[in-house]
Amino acid sequence: SSSIYWICIRRFTPRPCLPRYYRVATKDQTIGKNELKKGDRVFADIGSANLNEKMFSEPSKVDPSRSTSACIFGDGPLRFLGETLTVKITSQVLRAIYAYNNVRRAPGASGKLKRFTEGSHPQYHFAYLDRDFKISPWPTSLTIQYDA
Repeated sequence: SSSIYWICIRRFTPRPCLPRYYRVATKDQTIGKNELKKGDRVFADIGSANLNEKMFSEPSKVDPSRSTSACIFGDGPLRFLGETLTVKITSQVLRAIYAYNNVRRAPGASGKLKRFTEGSHPQYHFAYLDRDFKISPWPTSLTIQYDA
């Protein structure tokens, strides 16, 4: 449904897995009050941009009727698959999970995502450890429960 699509878009826009990324200016230009020279390194914070109240009325509120045309989708793995495919896959996964009755996180540590901020990767808002204890922008495990 359109509301699940919208929820997926909103999940990936205010708090995307890679909410910040670096780019290099390819030419001299002015953006707003900022002057960029060719070769300047730019740190884009799309997580904050997608919560800009000048662009979105009540940006943190879930509102399926709101247009997503001004949302910046993201970068990294999401960009490689593209917005349409990523949102379709995520929508189907969420539909499958929420088809169960009374879905909830498992009790204890298995029902919690162990996330942290990681200074050497400023493009990550949060980082997680995968099963090999390597830093990942993606959580790799969360146990849920549901009623049969």
